[in-house]
Amino acid sequence: NAKHPYYLVDSNTRLQFNCLTHVNAKLEYELELATDITPTDDKLNVWDVTLREGVMFHNGREMVADDVVSSFALHRVKAAFAQQIVKSEAIGKNKVRFFLSDGNSEFPFILAEYDNVIMPADVADKIGMAGIGTGPFKIVSTDPNRSLIMERHESYWRKGFPYLDRVEIHNREGQQEAALNG
Repeated sequence: NAKHPYYLVDSNTRLQFNCLTHVNAKLEYELELATDITPTDDKLNVWDVTLREGVMFHNGREMVADDVVSSFALHRVKAAFAQQIVKSEAIGKNKVRFFLSDGNSEFPFILAEYDNVIMPADVADKIGMAGIGTGPFKIVSTDPNRSLIMERHESYWRKGFPYLDRVEIHNREGQQEAALNG
C-alpha cells in the first residue's frame, strides 16, 4: 500500500505524518506532536508524554492518546528503534506513558524516527493503510513506484504552514528502475 508510512522514505513520510519529536539541524530533539516528554524517575525506563491539543488528522478527527498507543503497538513490532518499548498506555486524553525494556536517556530521539509516526487508531493490520496523518500535506493519489500527489492539509497544526498548496513526487528515489521496468 503506497499510502502507508512504512513504504515511503523519510522525506515523503514527513510530508503526510508527524512524530512526537523531531531532530533539528543541530541534532537536538524538538517537540513536535508532544508538548512535554519527561521520565517518571531517574531509572529513565518510564516516560510520560503530553500531547499537543487540537491537532487534527487529515480526516478531520482530533489526535488523542489512543492514537499514539495504537501507533506504537504497530511500531513496537515493525520499527527497529521502537522495539525497546515494552508497552504504552493512555493516561488521559492527551497523555501517554511509555514503558521501556531498559533506561534510555535518548528516548526523545527515538520518538523522532521516521517510522514512528502517529496515525489514527485502528486494528494492527489496518493502521496506516489509508495514508491519514497529521502532517502538512494529505495524499490525494498514488501510483505505487511511480508517483505520490499531495495537497495542503488546511487544518495543519503549525499555523502559517505549509507554504505550498500541492506537492508531486515522481519516480521516488531508489524506485526508478522498477517504474521503468513496469
